[in-house]
Amino acid sequence: MGYPNVRALKVMKNENYEVFYFSTRANSYKIKQMKRKPKGCIYFYNTEKFESVMMEGNFKVEENRNFEISDIYKIDYDDPFDFAVIKFFPKIILAIILLSKVWVNT
Repeated sequence: MGYPNVRALKVMKNENYEVFYFSTRANSYKIKQMKRKPKGCIYFYNTEKFESVMMEGNFKVEENRNFEISDIYKIDYDDPFDFAVIKFFPKIILAIILLSKVWVNT
């Protein structure tokens, strides 16, 4: 407790690197943590090119009915799994390409 937790999540979609969307169970521990402390990082790595991108920013949790997650997942509103959407808003982006660091402030 007190240390950040790392999780693997699949990106549902993104909006020009300004907003990233993830989804998980609404009652999961990670949702509780993100509501309590919305700051965090996301990380992408290309194993073939040895390139990576790390983004620092803020999470916002929304219930599925507010965001219409059914349009992304093609499920109906009566889905029994109770999904929530996690929006991530990057503030700082660090890309490592060809072993060179590139910082971008959004």
